[in-house]
Amino acid sequence: MRFEDFFQDLVVDRRADAPNAPTVSIVLPTYARAERMLGSAIDSVLSQSYGDFELIVVDDGSRDGTADILNEYRRADPRVTVHRYRRNSGLPALRVNQAAMAARGRLIGYQFDDDLWTPESLKIRVEAIEGREKPSVVYGIADLEAAPPGQPETTRRLGASFNYGRLVGGNYIANNSVLHPIELFEIAGMYDPHVVCRRYSDYDLWLRFGAVADFIFLDAVVAKVRAFQPNSLGTSIPHDHTIYRKYLEIPREEALKPAAIRRYEVAGTAMLRQVFSEREVDQIRRRSIIPFLVTQHDYARTEALLPAMVSRRKRKALAVVKPDFSTSIDVTIRNFTRLDDSPYSNFFVPEREIGSVAWSGADTLIMYRTVTDGTTRVLNALKADRSCVYLMDDNMLRFDEVGPEHRFLAPGTPARAAIETQIREAHACIGYSDQINADMAALNPHVLRLDTNIPLRFLSERPYSRGNRLSVAVLSGPVRREILQALWPALAAFAEAAPDAIEFHFWGLDPAAFGSLPCPVSWQPFTHSYDLYRSRLLQASFDIMLVPLDDQLLASRSKSPVKLLEAVASGAICIFTDAPPYQGLPDDICLKTPNTIEGWRSALGRAQALGRDGRAAMLERARAFAQKRYATERQLVDFAACFDAADLHRRLGRRAIAYVFHETSLGGATLHLLRHAQMARSLGFRLVGVIGASNEEDGRIFAERWAGVSGDAPLISSRWRIGYTDGPMGGDEHRTPDDKDRQDGETMARQIEAHDVGLLHAAVWNPTAIFAGGALKVPVAVSLHQFMPMEEGAAWNIADAIHCSSLRYARDWAQAMHKPVRRIVCPVEPAYFDAFPANLSRRREPGSGLHLLMSGTLQPRKNQLEAIRAVGLLARQGLDVTLDIIGYDRIVPDYPDACRKAILSLGLQDRVTIHGFIDKPEHFYQGRCQILLMASTDESMPQTVLQAMAAGLMVVTTDVGGIGEILRHRYGGILAGGHDAPALAEAVHMAASLPPDQAEEILRRAHRSVGLIAREEYVRAELIDFYNEAFENWETRDRPPLEKIRITAAPSPRPVELLALETRIHALENSLSYRLTAPLRRLVRRLPALARVINRLRRRR
Repeated sequence: MRFEDFFQDLVVDRRADAPNAPTVSIVLPTYARAERMLGSAIDSVLSQSYGDFELIVVDDGSRDGTADILNEYRRADPRVTVHRYRRNSGLPALRVNQAAMAARGRLIGYQFDDDLWTPESLKIRVEAIEGREKPSVVYGIADLEAAPPGQPETTRRLGASFNYGRLVGGNYIANNSVLHPIELFEIAGMYDPHVVCRRYSDYDLWLRFGAVADFIFLDAVVAKVRAFQPNSLGTSIPHDHTIYRKYLEIPREEALKPAAIRRYEVAGTAMLRQVFSEREVDQIRRRSIIPFLVTQHDYARTEALLPAMVSRRKRKALAVVKPDFSTSIDVTIRNFTRLDDSPYSNFFVPEREIGSVAWSGADTLIMYRTVTDGTTRVLNALKADRSCVYLMDDNMLRFDEVGPEHRFLAPGTPARAAIETQIREAHACIGYSDQINADMAALNPHVLRLDTNIPLRFLSERPYSRGNRLSVAVLSGPVRREILQALWPALAAFAEAAPDAIEFHFWGLDPAAFGSLPCPVSWQPFTHSYDLYRSRLLQASFDIMLVPLDDQLLASRSKSPVKLLEAVASGAICIFTDAPPYQGLPDDICLKTPNTIEGWRSALGRAQALGRDGRAAMLERARAFAQKRYATERQLVDFAACFDAADLHRRLGRRAIAYVFHETSLGGATLHLLRHAQMARSLGFRLVGVIGASNEEDGRIFAERWAGVSGDAPLISSRWRIGYTDGPMGGDEHRTPDDKDRQDGETMARQIEAHDVGLLHAAVWNPTAIFAGGALKVPVAVSLHQFMPMEEGAAWNIADAIHCSSLRYARDWAQAMHKPVRRIVCPVEPAYFDAFPANLSRRREPGSGLHLLMSGTLQPRKNQLEAIRAVGLLARQGLDVTLDIIGYDRIVPDYPDACRKAILSLGLQDRVTIHGFIDKPEHFYQGRCQILLMASTDESMPQTVLQAMAAGLMVVTTDVGGIGEILRHRYGGILAGGHDAPALAEAVHMAASLPPDQAEEILRRAHRSVGLIAREEYVRAELIDFYNEAFENWETRDRPPLEKIRITAAPSPRPVELLALETRIHALENSLSYRLTAPLRRLVRRLPALARVINRLRRRR
């Protein structure tokens, strides 16, 4: 997203009598502060003793009544101008810059919707800066009130005499205490609106100003700053000292000047690579950029948004070896490597030159329909430390059927032997049709599927130059020569029927070889430049494209529907032979016909009879289908999954992945891990399941579910203790592993070692599984969701890779475990996404009643009892409301009974139904209910919310766990103000009262958000990368398995002296052997305790 993309919905409300040339322009950005501090902030500006100013208030898409408040101020005071945006940018610095570019004053100052000015603030600052010969910055003292989350409120003064060295050491200048000439932007640039700089944009600007201008300090209080207010950057953006310090070193002045800033990328990574490593960039994307895009994508173009969601620790170089170059390489490989910020690059190697290549620059060998022993030799040399993939988009195992020119590929020939050997020995094979994959699967079990693709810009709507003649196109190489010759009479008969109304265009095949047609005919020879070919498609305006195929040959049935994409690009509808691979295409996006002369003649007549409007409607349906299924940007995740899977197959060989389930009841964490297993199986990995003790009914249901997702893979019963215990303050906490866990882990390892396990993935905190992985000497990956405190004392470095379903708890786990923790949410099944259009349409129809849904185990944490009481309140208010509650109702004793008693006591028997566990709950999301109510007091990333957002149910939820990572109040759903019945009832009432256009906008935004991170294909790609990360960490770690580390729930801050000492120790440790640095490691592990002692001594002073 570029800076200029955020102007498209700007509306300026400026009075005719507003000042044209004020001395000062004041910019005040605001978002959703109508009920709190906005009015007082504006009043503190308008009541200044100095009055020669304009106040530009920027409403960044507020939905809380801010517009009404600003209208009142604008009507009352001509100095107030309002810049309104319908959509929220999430980038206050960007909105300040936009207002500054429209400012009319010589000087510019800043106020914020949670801050205040003293009455003389502007006067004394203007007096201090007026008359200065050079552009200067004036600032004063601000009284700072800060209440960081979980800490008591503190008050201090911000501001001191200027010293650039001191400023570099840390910011002490309040943003709203500054006044400066607007011309400074031309010298040092404007505020940096990049996502990474959100929390530090003012400090960054002072550093750039300080390098070119004088700063004047006023020893007077000019402002009051209220920090860490709800929804402020200080509370919503985690502080990362290393990232912000390194970011400040990036030279950005020229790019941020007013003349250049319109093209500034606010979420790009190109400039980050100047100072950050590839791994650091990956972490920045995962922690900052991707989370921002999930909820702030209103201004993002789909073609840029989808690739931005795919991040990897390293950009991989793909070496593409092929007998000769063809445009198919552009389609299958280059389309992906040419995407902006793609995690892949590629280079082409003619197969005859394969022995001359230095392979150190390649991460992956792609054998693209290769046929020689030379490629086999290179494969054998590389496969130990590089992934090697055999790729077929045409069926080399069937080509000998096509004609005598391909007899060299027949069984028994050297070329055929080389092909089969390379397929057999490759870590994975990639095919582009069911027939190709079935043939390769006979030689290699690791067969992966990709589809043809084309970039979205070629599928976009555009104007067409259609003439009076019906324009019929045939775009093909020699493969369709014989079938076209056979069907030529159909084309001739069609042309003869209306020679003045039809024209034919041939690209590739020369029609002169087939005979003449009684209408205009044009011909272009085949071009081997794919870029030129696609540009010609965009210049064309065909009406009909003919795609005949000889369906008698299996080689022909291995084709892909790429012609559908080319037809859409050229503005045409397709007529296909009714045979694979076209039979599976929806009937409403194309025409199909048997390969007979009469069939093709009839199909051409039907296409003509549709008329221009009918063909246009079919074209738009085909466009939507192609954009959804075949866009390069959308398929990047599948491309990444396949090549990541090839890496993982190299590491695993034919070994299995073991999935260790902490329980057999189908709760959130169990379902999450089951879906992971299903995804791994879809990429050719062998599975083993491990379960603990369970009751008979849960065990039976789980076994059936496991058999379905795993293809009847082995399921082993073992025994272990749960990984948490009752904490001293109440609630659960994760307990310290002990010798019993080690013994149970060794037992589990013995139970599963016969299944040749190469990777272990456990759900939740499970010390036994960790020990089992250590005993097996395999990497361990762990899914940790809700964070619980740790028992004080020694714990274990539990895994080689950890993921969590929410960023909030991922940060807690990362702090506790001293290692990165990534977010992977539970995938949402396609059925939920598919329900969206119908649910959206149903909302537009008049209906009766308000139907709510709650999903989850009945337990106090899920808070169903308060939801039932909320329904009672809504019923008393006159709403015709019902509530369906689904989920286990026998796991937590007494609570379900309390819910049933509440239903009876409130007389809600006809309104509230407790259904118990529902194995397939999709139908509740498909037309039965309109609102998903989630009332929990604690969650990580509730799957039911993801499902509802995908399906088009309005989400009303408490703001817990990772909820804020996927929706914002009145943007992706409705956030309740509390967990009690009145707050829940108020939130439901708000959702039910939304105007239809606002409700639909919210639902569409929520659907898009969840589609970015919860579609199966995205989660699958993230999962396989996660497994590769586990292997990388396991392969490179220089410590024994299961090394003890110190873990506490809230680590004490380490004094600067200890941080410096620890840094020196780690630097020395990296240069010495493991054995020699053991004393240093023991010292590092004692540093937290030493830190606590120092902190206690400081507090006593």
